[in-house]
Amino acid sequence: MTGALAADLSRLIGSGSVSADRQQIERYSGDALGVYRAFRAAPRMEAKAKVVVWPTCTEHVSSILKYAQSSRVAVVPYGGGTGVMGAAAPVHDCIILNLQRMNTVLDVDSRDMSARLQPGVVLDDAYAAFRSQGLLMGHDPWSRPIATVGGAISTNGMGYLAAKYGSMGEQVLGMEAVLPDGEVVRSSGVPKPSYGPSLNSLLIGTEGTLGVV
Repeated sequence: MTGALAADLSRLIGSGSVSADRQQIERYSGDALGVYRAFRAAPRMEAKAKVVVWPTCTEHVSSILKYAQSSRVAVVPYGGGTGVMGAAAPVHDCIILNLQRMNTVLDVDSRDMSARLQPGVVLDDAYAAFRSQGLLMGHDPWSRPIATVGGAISTNGMGYLAAKYGSMGEQVLGMEAVLPDGEVVRSSGVPKPSYGPSLNSLLIGTEGTLGVV
């Protein structure tokens, strides 16, 4: 099955973005929780994925999730791997969706004091981009040199500046997300939209279970 799965995914996003190598799978199977911290849940963390994929755009993520749903294959998103809740632990025969190649700072607007970032941007790189415009990012966790923006949003991470600026989720104006069926949804990028329920609130902190940020 591994060969067929890797071949199908390679046709979707390119062979250079798919790996069934066991070392790569081991490297991205899990987060900072580790079996030594999981205690009674440790046996659940011994599952192994089939492949790792590295999408480079939203369209890739959408294609992967559409394929996975139609093939009934589980998908586990992976950011920087610094979480300690086991959210990145694979399930048997799953696809690890590694978002680290979606790592572009798209825009920093000093006038509006906002930015657009891809999910794989490391927090340290986001900080550097903000500082170049005289701005500060209000999320400053210990994992800043490794953790990614998408992971911080998906876990609603807290940092040393949370008492002043709140959690990561409280600093999100808008987002683009891909639902399990591959549908791409976008929320408003304004501080206080006056229509409908908040899509941000639905996805922030759900650790990839309802969609990929």
